[in-house]
Amino acid sequence: MALPRLVAGENEFTVTVLGEAAMMQNSAWHRGVALPGEAHENLDVHEEAPYLRPESGTRPGILQFALPDSPKAKQLRVSVLARALPGTDPQGIRVALSMSEDGGESWKELRRFVPHAEQEDARMWFNHRVDIRGAIARGTLLQVAVEGGGLERVATSLLAEADAAPAGGLRVTHHWLEGNEPKAAVREVDGGREERQMPGARRAPRTFADPGTVD
Repeated sequence: MALPRLVAGENEFTVTVLGEAAMMQNSAWHRGVALPGEAHENLDVHEEAPYLRPESGTRPGILQFALPDSPKAKQLRVSVLARALPGTDPQGIRVALSMSEDGGESWKELRRFVPHAEQEDARMWFNHRVDIRGAIARGTLLQVAVEGGGLERVATSLLAEADAAPAGGLRVTHHWLEGNEPKAAVREVDGGREERQMPGARRAPRTFADPGTVD
């Protein structure tokens, strides 16, 4: 997951309509919002990041949650924002990503992550893409195991074929927070394949770190 590079003045974002559906899930533990079907093993919930931390450092902390079921799934993208605990070395973080298609009876490891050799920041993104040919059945679970640090955020995006092309226009609504105040912007997009520019709000420059490895 790449963070946007916003500059002073007007920023433009592009929305592309491709006749596909995207189902997104995002954790928001700092606001008390969990992922669907979320379950923990050896994880404590904290008010400050990282919000999920292993109770015991002798074994990984395990996060499990459900993926949306889809009969025409094409691609799954997973992003994990891990964070080193205060006073610890970011190079010690280890994250393993696994999937279960039988409700947790058996697991297939998708990938193991380690920090980049030059990683110094406490926060780091780990990203993975899974190409899917067929359905994601109900009861499909994703598992994130973390050692040497905690979890600040987990997000998934499931791309699937849309049931049918929209007959009319498409309304795109963008929601965000400015501090604790919710904001929204709405744009109308014509049916079919078309791109529309989405002007961003004017805001002061922001600097983002670019830590971690990107798949």
